[in-house]
Amino acid sequence: MRQALLTATLKKQLSGRKSFASLSSTLPQEGIEDLEVQIRDKAGTHHSSRLRKAGKTPGTLFSLPDNATKLIWFDSKEIAAKMRVFGRKGLCSRMFNLHLNDADGTSRETFQALPKIVHVNSVTDDVENVNFMWAPEERFISAKIPIQVTGHEISPAVKGGGYPNTIRKTIHLRCEASKVPTRIEIDISAMSMGSRVMLEDLNLPEGVQVLEKHDHPVLKMIRGSGGGKD
Repeated sequence: MRQALLTATLKKQLSGRKSFASLSSTLPQEGIEDLEVQIRDKAGTHHSSRLRKAGKTPGTLFSLPDNATKLIWFDSKEIAAKMRVFGRKGLCSRMFNLHLNDADGTSRETFQALPKIVHVNSVTDDVENVNFMWAPEERFISAKIPIQVTGHEISPAVKGGGYPNTIRKTIHLRCEASKVPTRIEIDISAMSMGSRVMLEDLNLPEGVQVLEKHDHPVLKMIRGSGGGKD
């Protein structure tokens, strides 16, 4: 399936000033991440600790047909590499093809899934556990999508000593799995000092629903200490 790109443009008077923000969401139809996973037959803290010492990260694949759950593990270096690229929040908005293998290495089947919970060691930052939710393309799911702010280099407000105060780091959305965006980009290049972007200002693509109160602020352009005048 070809990668889909959805864009929405917001053109609105923000805080009484003529400001423009744009939002774009890139959907990972073609760029789904691949991960080889193995079935494990044991649960528990002791078994998980042994897996980690052997360079394996435990996890689960849940919400399967009949509400079944599979115990799995995968290579710690591989998931760590993806964590470095996408970050914890970015990992939880990215679809994976989990290539499921039996304990003897025999390939069984592939499941499309979304990481829902990523446990990270507070001292070492190592990924200790990942819980994946089965997410076939037509299934409606919820996900917290990270916000990425762009347009700093040409923003008149930034040049005037301001900066975007990102109030929300993620936005909780619900849509079909095939439409889950990897990120939400907010372009501040035309925003003026004091202007804001609210959840209700984000003109999201059809079929994507915000699961939060729409009158909540997402971002505000504020003056930094020592900033210049408007």
